[in-house]
Amino acid sequence: MFRKTIAMLLLSLPLLAGAELVVVTSQDSRVGSLSQAEVRQYFLGENRSLDGHRVQLFDLPSGHPLRERFYQEVAGRSLDQMRSHWARQVFTGGGQPPREAASIRDMKSRAASRGALGYLPAGEVDQGSGLKILFRVD
Repeated sequence: MFRKTIAMLLLSLPLLAGAELVVVTSQDSRVGSLSQAEVRQYFLGENRSLDGHRVQLFDLPSGHPLRERFYQEVAGRSLDQMRSHWARQVFTGGGQPPREAASIRDMKSRAASRGALGYLPAGEVDQGSGLKILFRVD
């Protein structure tokens, strides 16, 4: 069973790498959309408020193939550069890094909270997900 799960994951990696990424929040949010610059500011800790609430940022799990792609495409930074950025922010009291979701399912649940921002493959956002797409990563 474990081998089948690993095999399925490995086979799906190329599909995930080509998946369209979207930045999401609660469907109840009054925010209609975000620009790439705004998404970058949020995920670098430069903007801390969303829809009148303190923003809660969420990352996909460490090692997830879409996590690195997200930061490369949105912020132009590698994961090592992001770790370094957040280490400096924490050290200087400039903020905390995004919380890590345990899985895509967990990300969907967490991002559906007011004031939350996360990112997912576009195919994971459907009518009943409780999520609103704010930005599509090119």
